[in-house]
Amino acid sequence: MKYKVGFTDGALDDLRSAQAWYEEKLPGLGVRFAEAVRRQAKSLETMPEKYRVARDDVHLCSIPKFPYEIYYRIEAKKVVILVVHAVRQDPTKLVKKIRRLED
Repeated sequence: MKYKVGFTDGALDDLRSAQAWYEEKLPGLGVRFAEAVRRQAKSLETMPEKYRVARDDVHLCSIPKFPYEIYYRIEAKKVVILVVHAVRQDPTKLVKKIRRLED
């Protein structure tokens, strides 16, 4: 079964912000980061269940070569990416973002 993968507005904001930060540090690195996120998101089309559950029904997977994780939920035939989160960020920010989506 193939799932449709989509990003919430908040996850897109996370992605754009991190991409801009990486691009500022080293030209081209932001593009590579965004491509790594997109590749990982595409991999969720076929087997989103293979990654561990972080909380309730929210799964997480790492982004190869970058210290970021994707938090997502599987809904019927869709994978909804909720948050793109830096592993070094305050984890309370992550919890707040996910809770906001549940309200």
